[in-house]
Amino acid sequence: MRIKKFQIALFTMAALFCSAVSYAAGIGGYFTTHYGSYKWNIDESIDLSDSTFGGISSPSQSRPVILGGGLIWDTNLAADRIFNFRQNIGFESFNSSQIKLTQFSLTNTFGFSPVRTRLLRFWLGPQLNLQYRWGKDAHSYYAAHVLIPAYPGAIYKIKRKYEFFSVGTGLALGLNFNVHKNVTIGLETGIQIATSLWGKGKDIARIDASCWGYEGYVSVSVLGRFNDEYASSQ
Repeated sequence: MRIKKFQIALFTMAALFCSAVSYAAGIGGYFTTHYGSYKWNIDESIDLSDSTFGGISSPSQSRPVILGGGLIWDTNLAADRIFNFRQNIGFESFNSSQIKLTQFSLTNTFGFSPVRTRLLRFWLGPQLNLQYRWGKDAHSYYAAHVLIPAYPGAIYKIKRKYEFFSVGTGLALGLNFNVHKNVTIGLETGIQIATSLWGKGKDIARIDASCWGYEGYVSVSVLGRFNDEYASSQ
C-alpha cells in the first residue's frame, strides 16, 4: 500500500512539474540544504501501551538537517520583466537524532524582481510547497505485548515507520547571475513552514502520526537558458 501511495504522489507531483515546464525560459539542476525545527505527534499502538522497556520515545521535537537536489525551471531568468514563476522538483534526505526520512518535494515560487540588469537579477516572492515524506525512527526500541508481557516471544524490536503528505508555504529571495548568454547560476535562500495533511505510522500495528515545522534553506542552481535575454522584452 505504501508503494502504491508513493507512486501516486510521485506521479501527481511529476505531472504538475512536467505540465508547466513548457513555459520555461531556462531549465537545469539544483542542490539545497535546510535546517529547521519540527514537531511530531506520534501515537503508540494499544498492543504496546505501557509495556515498553524504558518507553518508546516520541520524536516530539527535532531539528533536522535536510540535504538534496533535483530539477529546476524558471519562466524568466534574464529578461527585463518583473515577474517569474519557478518550480523545483527533487529528493531530500531528512535527518535528525530521532527520525530519518526521505522527502520528495515540489516547490512553486512566484517571483517579483525589483532589480534587473544584464548580468544580475534580484527577485523575491512567496512559495507553495508539496512534500511526501517516508522513513523510520533513527533508533530501535524493545517492547513487550501488553497482554502477555512476560512471554519471550512477545518481545519486539521496534523501529517505527512513517509516511506524511504535507503542504506548506514560504518566502524566497534569489539572485540570478547571467554568466553566459545561455547559462545562469542561481543563489536562493528563504524560510518555509509546512504541516501534514495526512500521516500514519506503524510499530506492530498501525498508528496515527502528524507533523508541522519550519526551516531555513540555501540553494545553488545552474540553468541553461534559451530565448531569454535582458533585451527580449523590448
